[in-house]
Amino acid sequence: MSTASTIAASSAPSANPTSIRVGLIGVGNWALNGPARVLSLLPQYEMAAVYSQRRDAAQSAADTFGIKHVVGSIDELVRHPDVDIVLVLTTGPQHEEAVRAAIAAGKTVYCEWPLTPDSKTSDDLVELAAKAGVQTILGAQRRFAPGLRYLKDLLAEGYVGRVRSVRMHVTVNGFGEYRSKAIRWSAFPENLMGVTSIFGAHLMDPLFSIVGRPTEISAVSVNQWPEITIVETGEKASSPAAPCSPSISRAGSIMAPGFRSTSPVMVATCRSPTPPRSGAWVKTTICSAPA
Repeated sequence: MSTASTIAASSAPSANPTSIRVGLIGVGNWALNGPARVLSLLPQYEMAAVYSQRRDAAQSAADTFGIKHVVGSIDELVRHPDVDIVLVLTTGPQHEEAVRAAIAAGKTVYCEWPLTPDSKTSDDLVELAAKAGVQTILGAQRRFAPGLRYLKDLLAEGYVGRVRSVRMHVTVNGFGEYRSKAIRWSAFPENLMGVTSIFGAHLMDPLFSIVGRPTEISAVSVNQWPEITIVETGEKASSPAAPCSPSISRAGSIMAPGFRSTSPVMVATCRSPTPPRSGAWVKTTICSAPA
């Protein structure tokens, strides 16, 4: 375990000199069961340092995955000499601070989706990274799945002829009237955590990579559960509906106040260019609803 005063002294060459050394910020359920678990299976990566607001959780992750350094702050992690790339795995509202710190330190940064809960802040971070010459990666990785890449190639080659419309349906069962304490924060619209904003967006990205990014969006969002119940405590949490006014961010995201966890039914019609060589436009209808 290193501290700011002992980082330089405790730094040591990687066991694998060709590996990419990763620093983790955040060790929640997704971080541990997604990125950390996958990285532990990839020999080209080494999890070198970890930070969490809950130091005991960071230490537990370090013990589980063999992470050498448990650090005491975001700044300490991004400036650690044993860290080549920073993974921001916290909740959406916490992303901005960590991403800004990584950019300031000149480190490559991978940030989970969403980059931030609002498009202006996301655009600012994109511009900041570009000016700093820092490489960035946003965690919307489904577009790289072999099956989806093959589908994109088939459509581009005209395998199904001229594509005139596409429909995507997204269903999950974790954002209904009753929710676990672990996702209590999903009840509040400012956190941008819900079926459409998270699960829908993770599937919109590969869809748009195949048929083209939308240039126009019209959407209707329905607030089915203005009040939810936390299962473990019985607490009632209310979340009033917000007006739905979608927009397309320069950061590549679709943002709308109405795309929310308590508004899990959303229908959006997007106009976007179809795959290359088709010479047409396609209307994409995206529907998301609870299970």
